[in-house]
Amino acid sequence: GGSITWVPPTSTVGLTFYTVFLALDSMGTGRQQVCSAAVGLLNCQISYGTSLLSGSNDFTHALIYTNNGYGEGPGLAILIQDRALPLMVVNSVSFSDLDPEPDMVGGTITWAQPSSNPADPAQVTEYTAYLSDGASGLKGTFLGQVPYGSNVINSLLGNMLGNFTHVQVYTKNAVGEALNSGSTHVIDRFLPQD
Repeated sequence: GGSITWVPPTSTVGLTFYTVFLALDSMGTGRQQVCSAAVGLLNCQISYGTSLLSGSNDFTHALIYTNNGYGEGPGLAILIQDRALPLMVVNSVSFSDLDPEPDMVGGTITWAQPSSNPADPAQVTEYTAYLSDGASGLKGTFLGQVPYGSNVINSLLGNMLGNFTHVQVYTKNAVGEALNSGSTHVIDRFLPQD
């Protein structure tokens, strides 16, 4: 979702409104209207959460048409580029420290896939893991990255624990990492425990 903006035709005489459709291609196949705007306005709002799926196919284009009392005029096709960070969060994160040095950690990080798989495969392409200073704290040491579909990162040994208390796992796509993560508390197995 978001605002779609266009430049008006050279002449708008006789035009009454614009319509915007999502379609499977630049020709308008399988089109679905998502918004309209009166002549004089040069944008309309596509509702957030509007699906880019049509059955088993993805909408790939937005088409903007001019309209008058006789019908629809020629359309302009624009390739859709979904520029949203992932919303999905992993859960059931666990970390097994295998580093034998005190105040150093490394080992196996596992998690459960997000409870709702992305409809669009580009919504989540990878997972990343970090040490952090809390369950929702700032990211610290990078521990690893794996492609979507995997749920294990084997981080290298020798990561300084310092003031870090948690491991966080984020979903990621071409735009960046999700704003929220799944996390677990870190226990340095080789430090004396009270």
